[in-house]
Amino acid sequence: MNLPHDQQAYRIAPELRRSAWYVFIGYFVCVVVTYYVVPRPGPFAWGPAVAGALAAFLAKSCVLRWRLAVDADGITRHRFLIAADYWSWEDFASGKILKVYPSKLVDRQRPWWRRTLNLGHLDGQDITAVMQAINHHYQVPEVADLPEILDLRYRFRRRAAFSWRGINRQVRGQLHEHLWHDVQRVRVERHDPLRHDFHTLEIFLPDETIELQMFNTQSGPAPSWRGASVEVVSEFLRQYVPSERWDEDVVGQRPAKAVDIERELEKCAKQIREWNITNGVFAAVFAGLALWTIVDEPRMLLFLGCNLLYLIPFLWWIRRRFIRHRETLVGWLEEAHQEELQKSLHA
Repeated sequence: MNLPHDQQAYRIAPELRRSAWYVFIGYFVCVVVTYYVVPRPGPFAWGPAVAGALAAFLAKSCVLRWRLAVDADGITRHRFLIAADYWSWEDFASGKILKVYPSKLVDRQRPWWRRTLNLGHLDGQDITAVMQAINHHYQVPEVADLPEILDLRYRFRRRAAFSWRGINRQVRGQLHEHLWHDVQRVRVERHDPLRHDFHTLEIFLPDETIELQMFNTQSGPAPSWRGASVEVVSEFLRQYVPSERWDEDVVGQRPAKAVDIERELEKCAKQIREWNITNGVFAAVFAGLALWTIVDEPRMLLFLGCNLLYLIPFLWWIRRRFIRHRETLVGWLEEAHQEELQKSLHA
């Protein structure tokens, strides 16, 4: 796609492009392996094979031809076999476009096939760059009237009622009452600073920390609580918690306080331990399948080997992400400690 010099193009993330090629090439490898395992295919075997090859080609083309073009007038999305659609900066400044967790923008006034602009297909740095360009013009939509009482159910048999007086928690039948001045602090982590929703929200109380979190599932964003939308929860708490006890961080950027970095580092270490245990169990199960295959059905060993071509790079990629995240957290923690030391020296 040829772009004018004042436009910036963003493609789908490199790992997704590689995955598209893996699926496209791997499909033909699986066809060859199937033909080897089943040497006498039926008379209609080539029909599904050709249809599958066409589907693999279309899937690859949809991924590789997807692009965003950002210029002085707005954003243009290019998709395979679908006409390009345009999102002007005036649209983002109108207050009608809603940011949806984690990186979607929704304009409900558009037709259903082009009302959602999903930036989650981009690389992390590209998401940040495009979102920064949007935020230069973006107007956050107003939240509907907030309720007088916010009643949330979270975790197992836990319930919290928020009102102008404070927080009433019910934990396994026991009632705990807290006034707003009992709230030590609230930490909110958002995907970018100009939005109502959040990734995680933590309310630090003297005897417990209430943690609310959004999850990205196949069916869409899913909260870890019930009772109110993510936008209502954020704005309701914002009106009662003083700004000096309200901390906001951005996902993918260094937290403002060292204590939060240390907590993230502990979570990362736990995830790496659990991932290593999972890989050990998987390796034992796969070795057992390989031994059974060698004894009973030697031809299936080639099929297992083809699966390893997908699984080994995938497992290595996930573990490498954990390692890089841990290295990033360690670097952030050193920077935070150095800044605290410099502040203490200048005090």
